[in-house]
Amino acid sequence: MLPDMRNSETHETLVWDGFTDQFVTESGRVDVVHVAAALSLATSFVQGSEAGLAAIRALHVRADAGMLPSAEEEGRMPTWDRVRAFFGTNRILLVEARLNTPHAHFRVQRIEHRDVNPCFQALVLARRLLPQTERFEVSAVESSGSLIVVDASALDATMSSWDFAVSHLDQMPLSTFLPANLDARMRLEPEPLALRSVAWIAVDNAVGVIDGSPERWDDDARQLIDTCLQVVEIAVASTRERIGASNTRLESVEKSVAELRTWISNESPLQAALADGQPSMSRLRTQWNQWGPVPRHPLILEVPPTGECQAPPALRSAPDSMHYRTL
Repeated sequence: MLPDMRNSETHETLVWDGFTDQFVTESGRVDVVHVAAALSLATSFVQGSEAGLAAIRALHVRADAGMLPSAEEEGRMPTWDRVRAFFGTNRILLVEARLNTPHAHFRVQRIEHRDVNPCFQALVLARRLLPQTERFEVSAVESSGSLIVVDASALDATMSSWDFAVSHLDQMPLSTFLPANLDARMRLEPEPLALRSVAWIAVDNAVGVIDGSPERWDDDARQLIDTCLQVVEIAVASTRERIGASNTRLESVEKSVAELRTWISNESPLQAALADGQPSMSRLRTQWNQWGPVPRHPLILEVPPTGECQAPPALRSAPDSMHYRTL
């Protein structure tokens, strides 16, 4: 604490002398170096206090506390600020947000093809904190209208696959947000085309799990493959339940993925090449060739790969306590 600085600031008599790089107070001059050092010390104290408070609160979290965001959690920053933060944590620059209406609208700097799933993830999380919101819209600075529009009910339907994926994997598989993707597509594409598109996304994810696996499978590899395929299975099942009608494509994909998981569980294959001998895998490859490829979203240009390989997903280790949680 610098009493001279505090008193002069309070009395509005503090003056900056640019010729000497000093603050002029009621009691004398204070060098800018001393002010900077005091500010650094005060900032460190505040940050340390906040970290200590976060640690103490984490130690008192109940073992049965829910893992998903909730508007009822104590000790959190305001709901609207948390919703805005979800876009930042998904590497999307949020420019503006209107959240006090039944139709929430988010305006972001830009949305590229690689941002589609992170955007859906931000909306799924936002939905947890905005239970009264009926529809969510996302536009970009340079777009003339909304790029992504999705009903709250579609985000609710996405929750089961997202919850499983985020609890078991360190990356979100492409099919995680299938129900939300279908709802967004059906506003822009005829229903049969939208259904075929999301079916292909699920197929692409399943085929990619096998093709992206190591040549030789050990127990860890088989567990990872099964977990990734289970995400696809849950997402497809949630999508089928949401549309409430029979759909041959989605039913076939769900059946093939389930059969593939059963084969891996029962036979414990040692090589990835053995998967191609399974009828379920043959069906998935045929569907991959016949139904696609399709973009992740109809209004967002799909950019060809640049050669940079993204690391495959890995299993997420479940914490043995709640102490890792912070504010």
